[in-house]
Amino acid sequence: MSRNDYRTISRRGLLKAMSAGVGMAALAACAPAPTTASGNESPAGPASEPVTLLLWSSYTGRNGEAEQALVDKFNEEMGDQDLQVDYQVQGNYEETAQKVTAALQAQDAPDVALLSDVWWFKFYLNQTLAPLNDLLESQDVDVTDYHDPLIEEGLRQGVYWWIPFARSTPLFYYNKELFDAAGLPDPRA
Repeated sequence: MSRNDYRTISRRGLLKAMSAGVGMAALAACAPAPTTASGNESPAGPASEPVTLLLWSSYTGRNGEAEQALVDKFNEEMGDQDLQVDYQVQGNYEETAQKVTAALQAQDAPDVALLSDVWWFKFYLNQTLAPLNDLLESQDVDVTDYHDPLIEEGLRQGVYWWIPFARSTPLFYYNKELFDAAGLPDPRA
């Protein structure tokens, strides 16, 4: 599969690939011409040789181990089929976004990148994201399976530009009695 050629894979396969990181960013490479995994230009249509999808991630620690396990499972289940994921951790969200920016300028960006919600819109404004509607439709992905505010954040003018994978929700816990005793205002106000 070239960067611009989405071959048919099963819905289950797509969801597993999304679970491996496609979820947050689905960042398209700005390659000058479609290429096969070997780097050779290919005509439109299915590539004749196996394809490696390059996934750049930002997860380390337990999250990185879990994501690597998902990629390993996906690659194992794909076996001799035409698609494998090359999973590469690029650092934290900021470092990954900086590397994607540099890679886009060099026209050597990854096929998919896992970025924070802070970065996606910058790539959208610079028109470096691939629209996902056709891919989602071809794989019968039901976007109503996602939490509305999250999936809709990646929707602009009827086009999906990214799919949520993991979302951190910062929480602030406090002891109201200690706040009152210290004369601090209620942070909810």
